[in-house]
Amino acid sequence: MFRKCLKMTGILLLAALFTTVAWSSVQAEEPQITIDFWVGGGNRHIPGYDTPNHGDWERLLAREFEKLHPNVKINVEIISFSDIEQKVNVAVAGQNPPDILYDNIPNRVMRHARNGELEPLDAVVSADRDDWKEDFLAMGTHNGVLYGLPLSSTPTMMFVNKTILERKGVAHLLPEDRHWTWEEWEEVMAAVSDGRIYGTAFHALNEQADQLMVCHLVGAGSAWLSDDLTEFVINSPEGVEALEFMVSLIEKGYVAPGPASMAPGDALELFQQGRVATLQYVPAVYERVAAAIEAGAADPTIQLYGMLPPTKEGVAPRLTVTGEEGYALFKQDDPYKKEICLEFIEFLASPEHVRLLNQATVKIPARYSATYEIEDPEISTMMGKLAEYPVLDIGKSLEKYADTRQLFYPEMQAAFLGLKTPQEALDSFVSKANELIQK
Repeated sequence: MFRKCLKMTGILLLAALFTTVAWSSVQAEEPQITIDFWVGGGNRHIPGYDTPNHGDWERLLAREFEKLHPNVKINVEIISFSDIEQKVNVAVAGQNPPDILYDNIPNRVMRHARNGELEPLDAVVSADRDDWKEDFLAMGTHNGVLYGLPLSSTPTMMFVNKTILERKGVAHLLPEDRHWTWEEWEEVMAAVSDGRIYGTAFHALNEQADQLMVCHLVGAGSAWLSDDLTEFVINSPEGVEALEFMVSLIEKGYVAPGPASMAPGDALELFQQGRVATLQYVPAVYERVAAAIEAGAADPTIQLYGMLPPTKEGVAPRLTVTGEEGYALFKQDDPYKKEICLEFIEFLASPEHVRLLNQATVKIPARYSATYEIEDPEISTMMGKLAEYPVLDIGKSLEKYADTRQLFYPEMQAAFLGLKTPQEALDSFVSKANELIQK
């Protein structure tokens, strides 16, 4: 009996040894893979994680994935949003693009999809497609195929520095319903503007964050595009009236100087320094201002009060959105590397990762299961308000959308500088943009 047990033990040990050797051989046979992952901007301040710098989140996730796949090395490169588009275009022209890209899906990524430079991502969402919001997936779809996977979006809103209004004695003009008419907004700007502090700031240096200016232009009720997205119509009487209103605010001294040469980041900096009382921007300002105050880079007395975009009396707000960042995979020659890249994207876009990212940036998640709680009552109230209003389609699905943006800001510059009347500026934009999209 003892010999039989001893014999059986030996057999089991040999079997275990062969299994270990076989598994080691399988591991050894897995090829070493290097993935180049380019990230536009990069994310930080993720709840529960030590991520103080832009890109810390992406680097952390890359290291976690490498632990799951010891044969995989991920090179994470963080590139500013202002530089990444050009860098990617140069890399594509040189036939050396990154493997995975994190950038704005409708504005930038989809151009590469239309040029046939991306791999389909349908396999990433196929197992739980019902958890993905279809309007988000539509942003990254071309000819029925998913090429870009957006994780979030962020609506336009207005921020008020309540402290300035209190010091000027007009804090009582803050409405409980979080919405000003143009006349009410102008009354506040007139009260706070004194040559050092201004009512608001506009920007038209380039196309960056141009949806914020578009949101101003539809404030009298004009459409931006026709319902079928075949022609721009912002030169309507209502559109012209809105631009005339913006120009009048500049002429009255209520707008920070130099709007024609101001970048959106410059406008935000003025707001953070307590030089501007109101500013149209995105919900992430809540986090940015808090971080800037903590770092000693902003006026510590700022009190944020969120508002809907102001409109002409009788016109309901409509929201423009941006921040539709997500992932894309450039064409792969190696089937195994392609499989690993798709698995990495699926890992990056897990419900928990999408939830944490949106919570940190105060955005709307692309997955139903990524809903998050907002503890701050101010932010919770404002995000609830924004959810009640419709989103304006500004044509991001148009093939020539990126090119039309290059036509818009020069006309805004001309109007702001008085080189063209609002009617002339919008007529010029509409004529050029329609010629472009109707070719």
